Amino acid sequence: MENLSTRGGATVTDDEISRAALRAIQASGIDYVLVGGLAVIAHTFSRTTLDVDFVVAAPLGSIHQIAPHFPPAFRLNPQPEMELLTGTYRWIVEVDGSIFRVEIFHLASDPHHQELFRRRRAVPLPALEQTVWIPTAEDLVIQKLRWARRKDLDDAQNILAVQGEAIDYAHIEMWCARHGTLERLAEVRAEIPPGL
Repeated sequence: MENLSTRGGATVTDDEISRAALRAIQASGIDYVLVGGLAVIAHTFSRTTLDVDFVVAAPLGSIHQIAPHFPPAFRLNPQPEMELLTGTYRWIVEVDGSIFRVEIFHLASDPHHQELFRRRRAVPLPALEQTVWIPTAEDLVIQKLRWARRKDLDDAQNILAVQGEAIDYAHIEMWCARHGTLERLAEVRAEIPPGL
């Protein structure tokens, strides 16, 4: 990832911020899954991202178990924001001297949110210098098709193109039928360049 920040004359990289956030969550003992751009990169190819995203499986007030483990430069907004699509809450952590930030989502009761967490896989992620929990390629595609922002649709298409025949389309289609996104899936698949 691109280096976006400096603090006190020392360079702080986005990867260092991501690793510090992961260490804080791990130190809290709370179960997690890494989502967002870094999870996409694990299934496809590198792209830029301005944040690192985690989903945590713990009571809503659990953010207070994580906060003491953040470095001093991390500034947590204790007031969560509602993420309307899945009905979950999100906390934003800003880092002094950086536009790169940390977003922590509370695991919602949304059925696919629960399924994504249940099916997560532990994979080595070089950017974080360790093995981390990430969603399956299929569950990332399902979620990206729900959000349907341009970058999400691009991510879904790239995952499908790179993973190719390894993709379990039956799983994706089942959830897309429930979410009303089958047409969106078809459009994304149709735009995959021939030969990929």
